[in-house]
Amino acid sequence: MVAPRSILLNTDEIPLTHSVLAQLLGVRRASVTDCLDLLESEGLIRTKRGQISICRFGELANMCCDCFRLIDREYDRQLASVRQIDHVEDDALFETSALDPSLGSVQTR
Repeated sequence: MVAPRSILLNTDEIPLTHSVLAQLLGVRRASVTDCLDLLESEGLIRTKRGQISICRFGELANMCCDCFRLIDREYDRQLASVRQIDHVEDDALFETSALDPSLGSVQTR
């Protein structure tokens, strides 16, 4: 069975065909279809052409191995550092334009 963590991407709507998912996982398309059918029969996901919708994220996440939680935690950590850098850059830009009249009242990047 394809690991459920393969389709948990922090969104409820995933625009993927069975063929693309099979290529990403390195498995046969028929195997992906069988696994998605099983998850759909359990009410965890819904599928339609080119779309996978997660219905019960918590239950799907509970089926995953510990590596999903590790990857999810690292993803959140990385995003937090990017958000912090953006915030610091925005603050520095505001302070620079306020202190240096030659930059004008509106600063663009």
